[in-house]
Amino acid sequence: MCRPPSEQTVRNMVGTSISQDVTVTKIQPFPSLRPQRVYRVDLSDNTTLHLVLPPLSMWRPLRSEQAIVATEVTAIDWLHQVLIRNSSSSSPCSSRSSGRGSEEINKQQNEDSKTLLRLLPSLVQHGQDTTTALRELFAFYEPSQGTAVALSEPKIPDDPNSPERQQIDLEVGTFYRRLLTQPGLVSPTGRFGPLAAVIPLLQPSQPPRTQPGAGGLFGTGGAGTWSVAFHSMLEGVLRDGEDMAVVLGYSTIRRHFRRLGYLLDDVTVPKLVVVDAAHDSNLLVERIPENDGGGIRIAGLQSWSNCTFGDPLFATVFSDPADLPPPPPSASFLKGFNSTSPPPPPSSASTVTAVTSNYLSTLNPQIIEALPSAPVRLLFYQIYHVLTRIVSEFYRPRPDSTTRELEARRKLNVMLAKLAEVPDDFLCPPDNHYSSLPATPNSSASASTKSLSKREHSVARPTGEMSPAKRMRELEVPIPKK
Repeated sequence: MCRPPSEQTVRNMVGTSISQDVTVTKIQPFPSLRPQRVYRVDLSDNTTLHLVLPPLSMWRPLRSEQAIVATEVTAIDWLHQVLIRNSSSSSPCSSRSSGRGSEEINKQQNEDSKTLLRLLPSLVQHGQDTTTALRELFAFYEPSQGTAVALSEPKIPDDPNSPERQQIDLEVGTFYRRLLTQPGLVSPTGRFGPLAAVIPLLQPSQPPRTQPGAGGLFGTGGAGTWSVAFHSMLEGVLRDGEDMAVVLGYSTIRRHFRRLGYLLDDVTVPKLVVVDAAHDSNLLVERIPENDGGGIRIAGLQSWSNCTFGDPLFATVFSDPADLPPPPPSASFLKGFNSTSPPPPPSSASTVTAVTSNYLSTLNPQIIEALPSAPVRLLFYQIYHVLTRIVSEFYRPRPDSTTRELEARRKLNVMLAKLAEVPDDFLCPPDNHYSSLPATPNSSASASTKSLSKREHSVARPTGEMSPAKRMRELEVPIPKK
């Protein structure tokens, strides 16, 4: 089952993307910790391609993990289009006419787009293998250089104070800042949700069993608000847990979202978020030769399939803590992420520190929206990522699954305890809490009504939006029994 495809099959897949006289000389598995199968393909013209295939059939995906090959193809193709347009859009005439400040900004954005392009693999060919009964999707790339941090030799220390780790964190922070400040790297439709839901996939149609992908938003074009999009993704992982009878505090999590989910609508710009770019299993690095100055630098990502249009804090570098209590990102990361922009005024810091680490008060307010509500949003994102860890251990058991599950459960309990301390009227002026409620002769209104703040009443689901749980059940197609 793990045997690589034959040379003839690979040659048929790549088709006319290479010259007819070029042959496949060698195919070997490429070291990777990602679920996709990656093969190094050596050609007779001394070039190398990477062939990416879906995970093995025994790898049972969560709802959010459907169609990862097609999602990656679409993400890389769209990123290439936007970045190439940005790298060539700044002309000297237009820059001079818009003033020196704008000229410097355009020049910086131009350089950032070129840097990001160098970190992207080049898509050579993609399609569906029709020579086998599985009809698997495939994609060929001109690969990025480098090795995943988790597989590098000699091993890169985990200590954030080590020189190599500091340099990597600095470059990862800079990478995120460049992505989030690059013109055009926002949802092209203005809607929120996983990239696979917002942008039509380039790959051929998937089999029916993969239709409920993208966290329940597949085929809907995304959601009109970030709260609806995140709610759908959260319901997706909760439904995954319910399908496997995983014991979790489902009602508690859903109750907290009903109380405080309105805070997610403080995010109004659906920015591109590469969720797991900072993972050691995904981040590619290369060591610089000593004659070129030495050191280490990031070279790209192993996979670009986990992308979402939404809140930048949803990225796991912010919201998937490795230890308890959740540590902030390293000082080196924050230095690269914030650049030279000043922190927000101290007035928002007092609200932030009441709930979570005060590093949030130092984030660049031009990149992260609505910093006062960021602590609560961050707690929801942390809960989502920890739930994904727990449920995935039931879907894909490993020898150390019990240890991983118990560690994740401890983190979940900490996050839920923190969320329970957040009042329903978080950030709402006390004199406006119930001003939108109708006057009643009985001052002792029901507790459920009084617990609703003005913001909860003012945030209604946009016209045409459907409950995420209902939407997923309608989209799901039962898998026929063999």
